[in-house]
Amino acid sequence: MTIDQLFRGITDIEFQYKRFIKTKEFDDESLIRFDIISAEICQQIISMSLSDIITSEAKAIGRIDINYTPSFGLGRRIINALTFGYSIKKYIKRERLAYLYKEINARHRLFQLVELHLKEE
Repeated sequence: MTIDQLFRGITDIEFQYKRFIKTKEFDDESLIRFDIISAEICQQIISMSLSDIITSEAKAIGRIDINYTPSFGLGRRIINALTFGYSIKKYIKRERLAYLYKEINARHRLFQLVELHLKEE
């Protein structure tokens, strides 16, 4: 992957990031595509070894768990039994959305940092 291809990949990720933030809807197909492109960019960042901080962050970022489900404790299970499953559905949806936002934002910050670093050099 050349630097031009890296910039195109970052631009594509930026476009998908903005779409995710605006729509607040995460379908599996677009998440998988986002994850694959971001993994390729992270591999390129690691191989380019731009700086120690950027490389360590790229290594620390893993893949997005598309089928993420949060774990619940005893209190959440009791509330679930009392509300006949309504609270768990709401809890899972809210926690999954928070997880996806966190993962997408982490990648977005890393790619902005890489883009800024490349533009400076």
